[in-house]
Amino acid sequence: GGTRPLIYRTNVSTGMGQHQHPVTPAHPDPVRLGVPPAVGAQQLLPSHAGSGQAPLPHQSSSPQGQQHFQDASAKLQVADQAAGPRPSPIDTDLPPNSWNYAATCLPADNARKADALTQRIDDALFRITSQVSDAISQLGTELPQLWHEHSERKRALDACSARMESVEKLLSDEMTMRRELERSLRSDADRLSQSQANCQARVEVLEDDLQDEARQRQVMADMLQENHRNGFKKSSEMFSELEASLHSRLEGEAECRESLERQLGVQRVDREKGIELQALLSSRVLLLEQNLSQETQARYDLEASLTTKADAERLEVMLRTSISRVDVLEKSLTEEADTRYEADKTMNKDLCEQIDSEIERLNETVLREMRERMDGQKTMREEVQVQQQCLMRLTPRVDEAFIELQTELPRLREELRLQKTLWDKFAEEFGETVLRMEKVETDLSEEVNTRRDAGRALSHEVREQFRAEASRMDSQVSLVQKLQEEFRSYAESTRLDVRAAREMVEHLADDVGQAGDTVDRLGGQVRSAQEQRVLQTADVEKRLGTMQSWLESAVVSRINEIDLALRREMTERSSVTKQVLDAGAHNSERWCQMQSKVDALLLDVQRLASWRGDRGVPEALSATTLT
Repeated sequence: GGTRPLIYRTNVSTGMGQHQHPVTPAHPDPVRLGVPPAVGAQQLLPSHAGSGQAPLPHQSSSPQGQQHFQDASAKLQVADQAAGPRPSPIDTDLPPNSWNYAATCLPADNARKADALTQRIDDALFRITSQVSDAISQLGTELPQLWHEHSERKRALDACSARMESVEKLLSDEMTMRRELERSLRSDADRLSQSQANCQARVEVLEDDLQDEARQRQVMADMLQENHRNGFKKSSEMFSELEASLHSRLEGEAECRESLERQLGVQRVDREKGIELQALLSSRVLLLEQNLSQETQARYDLEASLTTKADAERLEVMLRTSISRVDVLEKSLTEEADTRYEADKTMNKDLCEQIDSEIERLNETVLREMRERMDGQKTMREEVQVQQQCLMRLTPRVDEAFIELQTELPRLREELRLQKTLWDKFAEEFGETVLRMEKVETDLSEEVNTRRDAGRALSHEVREQFRAEASRMDSQVSLVQKLQEEFRSYAESTRLDVRAAREMVEHLADDVGQAGDTVDRLGGQVRSAQEQRVLQTADVEKRLGTMQSWLESAVVSRINEIDLALRREMTERSSVTKQVLDAGAHNSERWCQMQSKVDALLLDVQRLASWRGDRGVPEALSATTLT
């Protein structure tokens, strides 16, 4: 519609992609923008102080900063609208009257749209900067707490390590007493073997029960599949017959429609009549399909409750009645098509005249609308140019804000990721330490209890042995005393008795030496028995480990196999059930479609009868149509 200004664009590569924005001067003239000279470009553009960047006016999280930014934006917009478009050092190839043309074509609603767009951009920038500042402040407030928690966890880890050292020392002290647990280990081994036998017996019983249940479920599934298969076979046969009859009738209707189209004289009237007949036939076919789907749904509902042969016969009777209804509807459809063909012949002239007048009227309206659209497109292009000029002044500030935000976000993400990794590492170490402490405490308590029981049993055995040895020694001492008394009596009586007594004493000395030898031999036997007990303890522990691993592997593998078999069976049953439900839903949908088509046919018949009554059609023809 007019001369369009050329806009040079440049690509700014950022972290989120490439953004195109028009190039504007780096430092706009404050006098040209309508800002007082005291303000200058330093308050309109971001300033830099020190090593960091000073925040933009819209980056302040306080209400004063937001109000200042909104006031500055309003001043810029008012000044730009009052002064008109200013020349840019890049747009030098424009004709001299382009800016005046754009200024004269500015409507009032475009200014409001530009103000609203500027306000939305300012609000979005303020919201983004406030979110970033809130995230930074929240991170700064959470960092001391994280360091405090880190120090507390470090102290807890040190305490746990000290406790672990003490526990390990106690365990090393307690490990020296393991050689005295032979009887307890034997009893445990016996109980474990007995429990293993009981568990194996229970597992066998469970396997037998599961096998019986699986066989019963398989039999029931076979019976259900056979029943569903028979029902679906019968229903599919009946549906195939109904579909064949419907297709044949539809083909006949299509042939009738083709013959009607060949007989029509005028091409435009023929096209319209064909469209009407096609719509009528499609509506009637839809009605037939809806009736068929409804009948199918009723048949499925009846099949669900079928238990005897009488129900099956009742269903067949209902299907036959539905088929007869479909035949009656098809006959009425053919009669209706014949009557419509006769009525169309009488209405050709009126329709041709009416169509010609309508075509002329439509041509006029189309031409008028095209002119209006061209005018609207012209005004729209002018509005787009004005909005584009407004966006040219706003895009540099938006790009600077996004660049600053993109430079800060990776650093914040990296810091958060490092803190998260440190936190996860400390949590894992603390959890592992706690688990290790709990395990060590439980092992220590069990070991202390078992050793206490073993110590009690050992002390009881030692007491019994001491009592037996003391009683035996008392008996020997009493015998020696008696012998000494006899020797004294014999010495006093005669010297021969003394010699005999001396010989007896020598004999007793030999017995005492033999007794010492026996004591030494018993000590060696005790040491050998202790060594054998250590070996037997190690052997029993090894057997316990192997038996426990075998028991766990056998039971777990068997349970997993049973679980997999049950899941496989359940998935097969669910798939069969889903197929049955899908087939039922498909047949019900088809029946509903046929029923809706039949209902539409009946409605069309009633409408035609009412129309013929209004237009004064003969009574014989209207009665035939109604039947």
